Amino acid sequence: MKKLFVAESAGFCFGVERSIRMAEEQLERGGCYCLGELIHNSAVVGELSARGLQCIESVDELPRGAPVVLRSHGIGESVYRALEEKAA
Repeated sequence: MKKLFVAESAGFCFGVERSIRMAEEQLERGGCYCLGELIHNSAVVGELSARGLQCIESVDELPRGAPVVLRSHGIGESVYRALEEKAA
């Protein structure tokens, strides 16, 4: 039989943990959006979606002034500008 060793530091990286925490905090205040999937983990994204996180594919889908949590793997500068315009 083979043994499986799990490192003490196994789990999500800092960026993923932070994204999840930010989404959970925002969901406690009400719903929020994420541009694309928050992280590459369908089980966690499914749990957050069940709590009210709405994944959208385009800034155009975001209602003006709605809270949005950015995904852990980043977005481009042009997307930041589009989000700033939507926030106004």
